[in-house]
Amino acid sequence: MVMQRSGMVQKGPFGRVPSEASAAGDQKKNEFVAALLNILGDCRFLWLPKSSETTTSTDLTKNAATITYDATFAGKYSRVGSGLFATLDGTADEGDIPDSALYTFGDSTNDEPMFVIALVEPTDTTPTAATTIISKWNKDTDAELREWRFYLSATNGYPTLELLDETNNGFIGRQDQTALSSGKHLICGTYSGSGISSGVNIFVDAVDLDDADSESGSYTAMNDTAAVVSLGHTLSAASSPVAEEFWAGGFGLVAVGGGALSAEDMWAIKELCNGFFDLSI
Repeated sequence: MVMQRSGMVQKGPFGRVPSEASAAGDQKKNEFVAALLNILGDCRFLWLPKSSETTTSTDLTKNAATITYDATFAGKYSRVGSGLFATLDGTADEGDIPDSALYTFGDSTNDEPMFVIALVEPTDTTPTAATTIISKWNKDTDAELREWRFYLSATNGYPTLELLDETNNGFIGRQDQTALSSGKHLICGTYSGSGISSGVNIFVDAVDLDDADSESGSYTAMNDTAAVVSLGHTLSAASSPVAEEFWAGGFGLVAVGGGALSAEDMWAIKELCNGFFDLSI
């Protein structure tokens, strides 16, 4: 039964889809999350915006980490298919997740594989300053605490994943040296744990597009620091952290986990997102 006026079902480009926060929408979301977690395997953090959440949110993995927003997210949500996008303003909107060994992928000697994945719609595809999707990265010189960051580069807007060895002050990474086109994109940075830049891949809409290293200095492995996980920003000033390099635009989902994702994994995730968010990526 279609109940258009109640908001339980909405019209999308491919027909009617159940809305977020309705019984049918909640069922579809649960099915989507279960299918996504099954593909991702060792997923340690999964965030999807939820309209009832204002100042905090809860990660959808078994870890149930708390995301604390800088201020209320009420009014930042828009429906996209059966999901939501949260639109961040690029100047203050962000979230923080407490530090945990779950989000560190190295022990100063060896790295382990990892991935970061996000469904995004940037406001500016070639931002003046770097815009951060998610990071574990505090770069102030009073006590640098840097592990990894996934972001669009300053000026060019290149999707980039970097991992840093705090002991040696060196980093490895890869980027796709083409800015995203306008609109929604599924982007992923995945790392084999090899300790070299060639172990990093960048997928845009399920296509492996990385074509350049982003590296400097000597790198052995990621260190386990006390940096928090920062959604939509990085940090500076370890003694009194200040957020910067904010994300401007929409987030539909963000996930972080252990293990490297393949082209086949990304294709399956793209199709899953197309169905849930009523997209055609």
